[in-house]
Amino acid sequence: MVNTSRWPVTVDGTRLDTLAYNISTRSGRDLEPALAGENIDTGMRDGNIWVPHKKRDPGRLVLSMWVGGTDDDGAVPVGNDDYAKYIANLDKLKRMFGVTHRLLDVRLQMNASGTDIRQALSEKSAIITPEMRASYPYTAEFTVELSIPGAFLQSVADANFDSDTVLDPVVPDTDLPLAPFAAATAPMRDIWTVFDGPGTNVELTDNLNAHWMRYNGVVANGSQWVVDTTSYTSKVGVGIAFTHNGTDVYDQTEYAGGHSPRMFGITADPLGPEINIGGSGFGANSRLRIRGKIKFL
Repeated sequence: MVNTSRWPVTVDGTRLDTLAYNISTRSGRDLEPALAGENIDTGMRDGNIWVPHKKRDPGRLVLSMWVGGTDDDGAVPVGNDDYAKYIANLDKLKRMFGVTHRLLDVRLQMNASGTDIRQALSEKSAIITPEMRASYPYTAEFTVELSIPGAFLQSVADANFDSDTVLDPVVPDTDLPLAPFAAATAPMRDIWTVFDGPGTNVELTDNLNAHWMRYNGVVANGSQWVVDTTSYTSKVGVGIAFTHNGTDVYDQTEYAGGHSPRMFGITADPLGPEINIGGSGFGANSRLRIRGKIKFL
């Protein structure tokens, strides 16, 4: 198969840079989701009242594409039936983009080596009807607009922070730089946090946002307090790191701040994200781990 791009886009693993169908421009790959909500206009003062911690609208990808009546290597079918091949290629793209029972796994390669790939879990929100560009082999242009319900692009693999690599043991009221998440350009609110005991009334604070989350209880030596912010679960137990096992302690978990209604999150910042860990009763086995995908505007 002939491929034409050093920065390909794939949909569920299928590249969109063949000689049968292709993306004609990169415009739309770098769109940033707009801020949701507005500042407050009282009519009683100059300007308006700034509202911090605005969330984002759904993200968008706009792909300007063409599709032709050839195979992936640019060859016209035997018998010169290029229009039939065009229809077959167009049907393939309609099947690809027309999925509605799940989100599309769209991936954008950001460098030539393929070491930086960003994922957009998307759905097709609009398509502009193809218009003929060439009569032989029959070729048409069209545009596909994709909506990203989660707003942001994200890394394919999880990033992992482990306090054992920064400070051993964890001590109360300590600022922890989250170097594995430093590349982020968007807030990360779909994460796991795992605290290994001992520790009492353990509290995590996103220093850049002031959002905090606290478990009002004791995490015994050898036990873990595990929070999955995606599913809003807070559990304690032995050997339950990064799982939904354990005893439910959601009613003993408090949280508030700019990441709400999420339980917790990490703010992207030019100086790097950072959290503070507080509480009491820490010991040699106390440890904090955070896992999640890096998010990008």
